Amino acid sequence: MEENEILKQKILALEKKLEIYHKKEEYLNKGIDKVQGIYEVTRQNAEKIIYKSIGIAHALKDDMAITLKKIQADPNNIHEYVNELLYKNSHLFNDDNEVIKKNISEIVIKIINSN
Repeated sequence: MEENEILKQKILALEKKLEIYHKKEEYLNKGIDKVQGIYEVTRQNAEKIIYKSIGIAHALKDDMAITLKKIQADPNNIHEYVNELLYKNSHLFNDDNEVIKKNISEIVIKIINSN
């Protein structure tokens, strides 16, 4: 073979390799874009969940403070006040962990779907 033919074959082989590298780069860039999109949605959902969790914790704290004030004002009805607190927050206070997990999962889904 002539030297020109050998060079042409090498050039063609290099062009094919370059094309493969471009396709790989395009594939990776698309994957990176998808991952960034998923990250952004996940971050936003995490922010919503944290914000709502703080709200739930503050509401529970306020309910507990009110219950304690009621108990201090009328210690004879302690069971009634505690039962009110437990009933009002039964989605968090339950003997069955599976029920609590289910309730929390439902709350999380509502939070995520809220916007």
